[in-house]
Amino acid sequence: MILLLFLSLSLWGCAGKNNEPNIVDEASSNDRERVADIEGIIIDKTEKSITVVWNVAEKDLALSKREILELAMPNAFIVSYSDTSDFTIGDRVAIWTTGTYLESYPAQGTATTIQLIEK
Repeated sequence: MILLLFLSLSLWGCAGKNNEPNIVDEASSNDRERVADIEGIIIDKTEKSITVVWNVAEKDLALSKREILELAMPNAFIVSYSDTSDFTIGDRVAIWTTGTYLESYPAQGTATTIQLIEK
């Protein structure tokens, strides 16, 4: 009876909610058929990368990049992408990634697809 109780508690402890990003094998799934890994607002961009944040009040988006990142912590991501010319600061985007992230702040990764949701 004690052994059964111990096994039940062990399995229950393994059933916790996983807050890790959704990682899907890029070769096995079409980006349009799965949920985006990240959805957020662009606060900075270069030719080959964008910085996005989420769960930040709209009024706070007028602050400096550093201040926004402090408020957003840990909800920020820098994503490398082949061409960011179609996007501007303030755009809301959905991002599909390779699933590999650098554990920095903001986290960093590579996008396979970026889709404009709202200008």
